[in-house]
Amino acid sequence: MGLVVNNHYLGAVDMDYDGEAHRPGATSPYGRERVSPGYFCFGIRNSFNPNEVLLNGLLFRLPQLVAGIVLRATEVAARQQGGRA
Repeated sequence: MGLVVNNHYLGAVDMDYDGEAHRPGATSPYGRERVSPGYFCFGIRNSFNPNEVLLNGLLFRLPQLVAGIVLRATEVAARQQGGRA
């Protein structure tokens, strides 16, 4: 897995609003093809939140990050039990 850097000067990477990293070489801009499920970037600079590396920016994104982690964990648990997610 790698990170897609969209601004080499700032070191900003491509990620979703909840912090999931985008896959390098993704062919589709939509759906699960573009993200690496379960790989979250926390504290890494991005293009849509320049304050990401500061404490205020981290605390602002924390609820979205926790919700994303809980949903991914639920998805993995459902798949392991044989359900479809």
